[in-house]
Amino acid sequence: MDVKNVFEAYPKSIEHLLGEKGAGFYVPVYQREYSWPPSMVATLLSDCLLGLQHLVDNEDSITFIGSTIVIKDNRHETIHPMSIGDLPQGVFLVIDGQQRLTSIILACTVFHNLLSEANLFLEKKKNKEAYNWLLTQILRLNSDLECTFLIDQSYPKDEPSLRYYPKMIRAQQDHWSREKKVAEYNSPIGNYLYQYIGHHFSEEDPKPSFMYSPPNDEKKHKTITDILKLINKEVKSIIEKGNDDFDFPKLSHLSESKPIKDIIFNGVIPPDVINILLKDEPTKDEQKFRKIFRLVTFGSFVLRRIAITEVIVKNEDYAFDMFEALNTTGEPLTAFETFKPEIIRVETLKNWEGSPSYNYVQTIELLLNQYKKAEDKQKATSDLLIPFRLSESGLKLTKKLNDQRKYLRKEYQRQSSIDKKREFVQALSFGAAFENYVWPKSIQTKSRLKKDIEITNDTHLLCLSLLRKSNHDMTKGLLFRYYGNYVNAEDDDTRKEALELFKNATKAITAFYVLWRSSRATTDGIDSHYRTIMSSGFLDKTAGIDIKPLGRQKNEGKVLDLNELQNALKYILATKSKNVKIISKADWLKHSIQAPIYTISANISKFILLSAYHNSKSKDGILEKGRKSLAPFLTNQAFLITDLTLEHIAPQSPDRNLDNWDWQIYDEDVNTKNSLGNLTLLPQSENSAIGNNSWNHKKYFYEALSSETDEDLNKIITKAKKDKILFPDSTLKILQDSDYLPFVSSVAEIEEFNLKKINERSQNIANLAWDELSTWLNY
Repeated sequence: MDVKNVFEAYPKSIEHLLGEKGAGFYVPVYQREYSWPPSMVATLLSDCLLGLQHLVDNEDSITFIGSTIVIKDNRHETIHPMSIGDLPQGVFLVIDGQQRLTSIILACTVFHNLLSEANLFLEKKKNKEAYNWLLTQILRLNSDLECTFLIDQSYPKDEPSLRYYPKMIRAQQDHWSREKKVAEYNSPIGNYLYQYIGHHFSEEDPKPSFMYSPPNDEKKHKTITDILKLINKEVKSIIEKGNDDFDFPKLSHLSESKPIKDIIFNGVIPPDVINILLKDEPTKDEQKFRKIFRLVTFGSFVLRRIAITEVIVKNEDYAFDMFEALNTTGEPLTAFETFKPEIIRVETLKNWEGSPSYNYVQTIELLLNQYKKAEDKQKATSDLLIPFRLSESGLKLTKKLNDQRKYLRKEYQRQSSIDKKREFVQALSFGAAFENYVWPKSIQTKSRLKKDIEITNDTHLLCLSLLRKSNHDMTKGLLFRYYGNYVNAEDDDTRKEALELFKNATKAITAFYVLWRSSRATTDGIDSHYRTIMSSGFLDKTAGIDIKPLGRQKNEGKVLDLNELQNALKYILATKSKNVKIISKADWLKHSIQAPIYTISANISKFILLSAYHNSKSKDGILEKGRKSLAPFLTNQAFLITDLTLEHIAPQSPDRNLDNWDWQIYDEDVNTKNSLGNLTLLPQSENSAIGNNSWNHKKYFYEALSSETDEDLNKIITKAKKDKILFPDSTLKILQDSDYLPFVSSVAEIEEFNLKKINERSQNIANLAWDELSTWLNY
């Protein structure tokens, strides 16, 4: 027997798969109901948008969505109920792929409906050539879309509800027939398509917007209803502004793209259409024209450039053998797993184990092979590749598996020599080592430089801890470069210099992050500025700035020296925000002192407090800088590993009937309660024990925590009793077991805690924090 007689596989576009004349898809009774989650449908649309982006520059761009396994039921042995003379010309029994086929059919009806609504607008404007051209595009596209959700049985011509069949139905619930008494469509997909076809061919003029009405509001129709709402929302959002991962291609790019013109618009976009697309100040009608243009572009891509492999199998036995094989051979391979064979091919199998690339791959796999679950390995791969692309060129890489695969393969193949290819893999291995040692998965795991070398510089550790705990992963792209520079050092002296540069670069990046985030309520585009550092650097002749990019492939593999990096970060602080420009200490103080820093970021709040406490002493609750090593809060490992939490001195939610606080603190317009001056640091147990008490109560508690001897502690507890402040036994035990907490002493010295004291304290803390952090940026 020839294997070709068992099955045939055809790669097809949606237009060819669903648009085959007279073909219908039949879902057997044993198949589960349509149940694709919204996230998968949203991902499908995002993948299509990514494919459209690639089509602008690459005529071969497609979005592949897998395969479907069907049996062509020529004998109609599986169809029930059945009117044999009324069946479509070709019936395909769906063995696998029902979920994606249903989703695509639903998407096609949504595009068709939105285009039909757009048609009404363009009809009124068709006396204008550009509008008439776009109307023609809609009519052509909608004619093609019709074939994806209906089967034209040609007659009865006067009964559209009987002439046009739903493209997909389910066994036992639906019945294709030209007779009114026999035809019925009760499944979610069958009923929806039947209703939509009826609406489309109704004689109402103008037609109202289509709204699906499930029969009796049955729960089984809810998935279809929810997915339709999602597709409508996503498509409208995409043609408005793109989605979270991608923007819709710019109209200027679409109008200039030969693949877009050839594949979407039959070779031509007229000049008057281009004028509307590129106009600086379009009218309301022209803005609507642009949205419709995007809709036609996106819908055409979905129809013509989504690719699916249709596997037509001889019988059900073979079909299920194939179904089982395709679905039990393992989880999807990660982007790196599909990339590794290309590296081996280039190095040749014969020379593989002795090649430089072999060792680089070993380092990468040491990271990724820790993860046994497929989803964990996929995430770890994404966590590596996204900052890696940033470190290479400053460009964005999405979490989409296909996008990551294409990036690795194309970027590797683009390298001009085997040495350049090896450097690419080596750079990826540096990123993997960084992820494995410097930025380990568990936040509790101590950072290391290499497997057997711990990071012993406490300030460096503290900076890395802040960036990790804040999930500020964008900084990894910058840090990859300095870490790779250290790992790649050729001798001890060079390695020592590279390590010092890595430490100081980490401090500079951390200081930038803290100063930027603490002075504004949002991230304010911080990620885009990191990309600029990597991709293009800064050239501003007026400001005397000429800084090359940090990206490895943008600067011949060189890293910026510390002064260049510091200048780049200071330049961003000074110029790259419309409302907040930080050139000097006064600029930062103006924005940070009154900021609700606690709500902006708890981690940054802690870091600013530690920076202010560092080598400081206090008098009457006010800090002043002391001698070196007086109180090394940024260099003492005890404060890196202690479970420090933020304590609101004046409670966030005091009892207004019992406590005697200065109620001006709680003016919502100012948000003083969340400012620097109302915060201190406490270990978790001490923070829980202090509670939301009065200032008098809290003052004794702070005094107890900052007492230097057991005798002093007992005197404070006794004094508190005389003042009718009684600590519960559990609190007394915490006070007795607590470590000496010197940073609390400045709070304990305050006699009256009020709005004035908070503002004074905010100014004091911000001043000292700036004095410390600004040195990391060389102000």
